[in-house]
Amino acid sequence: MSQRSVEALIGRLVTDRRLRRRFFEAPEQTCSSETYDVSEREMEALLGLGELEIEFLSQRLDASIVRAEASGPMTFWEEECTFSALSAALARNLREN
Repeated sequence: MSQRSVEALIGRLVTDRRLRRRFFEAPEQTCSSETYDVSEREMEALLGLGELEIEFLSQRLDASIVRAEASGPMTFWEEECTFSALSAALARNLREN
C-alpha cells in the first residue's frame, strides 16, 4: 500500500464513525470491502493507533469536516461509553508514563 493510501485510510478513520467502528470490529474485512490494500505490517500499525485515540481526535474535529451521515449527535450510551473509555485510556497512559 502506498503512503497516500495509508493517509487516506487514516483520514477516513478519523472522519467517518461508521467506518471506524467497522474497522476496529473487523479490520481485514473492512479494508477489503473498502478496497484498501493493507499489508500485514501496515494493519498492525493502524490497529496500534487505537480506537480510543482515533475517537478522541475525531471528537475534536469541526463538524464541517466530519462525514454528516457518520457523525450526527451521539446517543447517551455512545457518549457514556466514549467518556468512560477515554478516561480509562488516559488513566492507563498516565500509569504507564
